[in-house]
Amino acid sequence: MADTPGGTDYGLLPRERSFSQSLPAFLFPYVAYVALASLPQRFLSPLLSDCLRFAVVAALLWAFRRSYRFGPRLRPGQIAIACAAAPAALAVWVVSYRLSLALPWWQSHLASAAAAKPSDAYFVLRTLNSVFLVPIFEELFCRAWLGELLFGLPASPGGFSARLGHRMDDHPVALANPPLSRLSAWGCALVFTIGHNASAWIPAMIYFAGTTWIYRRTRSFRICMLIHGLVNLGIAGLVWALPELRFLWF
Repeated sequence: MADTPGGTDYGLLPRERSFSQSLPAFLFPYVAYVALASLPQRFLSPLLSDCLRFAVVAALLWAFRRSYRFGPRLRPGQIAIACAAAPAALAVWVVSYRLSLALPWWQSHLASAAAAKPSDAYFVLRTLNSVFLVPIFEELFCRAWLGELLFGLPASPGGFSARLGHRMDDHPVALANPPLSRLSAWGCALVFTIGHNASAWIPAMIYFAGTTWIYRRTRSFRICMLIHGLVNLGIAGLVWALPELRFLWF
């Protein structure tokens, strides 16, 4: 880790490239995962879709690996915080998601989820994707790249789109603090939320707001990835053990 004049550098992006130049490294794995997951089953079975997602996204993350920075290493106390926070975050996700599905728009979601019968192979591949890949590319794009982009967005001149265009040409700089302004926190939460199915928007927003609070308190980007992975592992376990909770995946 490089140091700023005031201490540790919390910047997470490559300095030798502008935001627009580094965008593919952060966006492509995200888009590839979503695109493959969105293909109709008549073109690609769920099992094959997860195989391709794992192979393609892992390959992209490896190809762009030199673009990624993850901040200071986790300390034992931060690992303990993540292990304590993950069950609470999981419980909030499950309860808020189930309450969301009580709304009239999502009644059919529960029926289709109850009818799902995932194979063992599908379950294993979906779990690998959820635990090892999703926490990396989602956090890197939604919290790291977008967070730094919005954190340094100039107040003037011009409207939001003009200022955003100018910001895209800037190069990231060393940061004495994590990139957590009001704009970056809510902007990242919004992008993270709309990346999920509409039925999961409420739990996604609550989850991201909670982990942003932990990020602010611990100043650790890695703790966000660890909590993300642990929560996804918990979801996989619940889906496997309790068929009535398959709405978490299907």
